[in-house]
Amino acid sequence: YDGAKRNPWNEIECGSNYARSMASWGAVPTLSGFSYDAHEATIGFAPKTRSGGRFSSFFSCGSAWGTIELVEGRFTIEVKEGSLRLAGIDIAGLDAARAVTVTLDGSALEHRTENGRIGFAQLDVAAGRSLSIHSASLSSAGLQDIATLQ
Repeated sequence: YDGAKRNPWNEIECGSNYARSMASWGAVPTLSGFSYDAHEATIGFAPKTRSGGRFSSFFSCGSAWGTIELVEGRFTIEVKEGSLRLAGIDIAGLDAARAVTVTLDGSALEHRTENGRIGFAQLDVAAGRSLSIHSASLSSAGLQDIATLQ
């Protein structure tokens, strides 16, 4: 490729379908608002859509992958493989002024809320474990229903 007649970035060398598959992967973090800072051990989500009365998505970072789910009053992160190091969670729409409960596999977890972030002592959430945040301010009602997207 000389760049004058064809794509100068040479997508073929990466595999003829690489660019297309990476472009479609971009929908996952865009619709979930996913962010992860390994140095700060914080994960964040800002969901944009819902299906029926809930939002659910896949997430993936360097050390783990799993699922998230937002239903009325509850946000859950479930690690399917690997281990997720966490010390904080940012969830769009969470009102830190309202009562917030954090549980790890159903057991209460001591936490604090500051600047809209839920913080706690650093922990590793291993495969098969789930972390849940309960608050009346958590809702998918304000999200656009995916069935109406055009």
